[in-house]
Amino acid sequence: MRSGRKRHEQLLLARIGERHIPVIAREDVTLDDLSNAGMAQQTDLLPAPERGGTIGGLVGAAARAAVVSIPSAAATLGGIVSPAITLIRVLFGAGTAGMNGIAVPNTRIPRFHDALKDGARLLIVVVRTHALSETWHYP
Repeated sequence: MRSGRKRHEQLLLARIGERHIPVIAREDVTLDDLSNAGMAQQTDLLPAPERGGTIGGLVGAAARAAVVSIPSAAATLGGIVSPAITLIRVLFGAGTAGMNGIAVPNTRIPRFHDALKDGARLLIVVVRTHALSETWHYP
């Protein structure tokens, strides 16, 4: 914990705000005065809707192609309904994937999952890369 606290202090001295330095840890691990990561950092809340929207858009485009390939349906539904099908599928895919993403651990940090299960703490710095490199030099 000492090395994590030292890094935390270095980041604070580099004028990176407390809210930009969340910590992920198992629920039973104490964080003392470090700020706990929010749901967006702990779960797959943000990446999941991106994937779901992409998959939903592809399914919607396939459904649109199927509707347009039917001659009688293409004449009556092609202009308005078929783009709406794609949009609805994108929104549906993003929404359902987002709801499922809350229940899944963060997939952007898979190499740390075993250490987190063993009780380690993961310090995350949420800033633009160039802002970090301008203010803090890695030892």
